[in-house]
Amino acid sequence: ADYARLIARGLPTFIEVKGVTFCGKSDGSNLTMDNVPFHFEVIRFCEKLCEYLSTDYEIACEHAHSCCVLIAKKDLKVDGK
Repeated sequence: ADYARLIARGLPTFIEVKGVTFCGKSDGSNLTMDNVPFHFEVIRFCEKLCEYLSTDYEIACEHAHSCCVLIAKKDLKVDGK
């Protein structure tokens, strides 16, 4: 809900949601695989976020390998795509 309120203030055209990519142990970070979301979890988060954002936004595309999802305003569609 907090992310949705922030987005509602700025009304961005695009929202890119990315999960972290774990690249191994580092002295500069305490991240482990336990901190890394699976792609389906990022998708689920984005679906919920779109529900909070009303009907103006939807998932436009995703890239599973990068654990990345793009949410876009629906009015950018051309011929419903």
